[in-house]
Amino acid sequence: MPLYFDGVEEAERRLFRLHDDIVDRPFLLELAAYIVDKIDARTAKGVDYKGRPFKPYSRSYALFRAKTGHPTKRPDLFYSGSMLSSMTYTVDGSGGRIFFQNTQDRTGTPNPLKAYFLHQKRKFFAISNEDVEGMADILADHLRELTSDKG
Repeated sequence: MPLYFDGVEEAERRLFRLHDDIVDRPFLLELAAYIVDKIDARTAKGVDYKGRPFKPYSRSYALFRAKTGHPTKRPDLFYSGSMLSSMTYTVDGSGGRIFFQNTQDRTGTPNPLKAYFLHQKRKFFAISNEDVEGMADILADHLRELTSDKG
């Protein structure tokens, strides 16, 4: 039998209950929605997850965009909107997953495939240090709510 200090068993029980309260579906949904929103917002600004501007469009692609009436000055990974709008998330009891739905753009290109290749050039589908800090703030708020409810 392990040797415990007074109160350790009770503290252990409370920590396990707190873990179960923390890792609940609403909390995980909030974190996933936060990350999707951050990726969308910075991509619209034309910056990668480290805050660096995206590499400019190639000359030929910039000409194509100009001919079709799309902006060419700052890459924002937005042409038809199908790829970014296909980004979604799901959660289960132990975690969450952010992904691109297996839909296609107007050319028939699967959005997960398009996202993969675009990410190779312009690192947009990632979590920044700022995102981690924001997630920590969400966790801190969640913990405050839990501890104030528990008295």
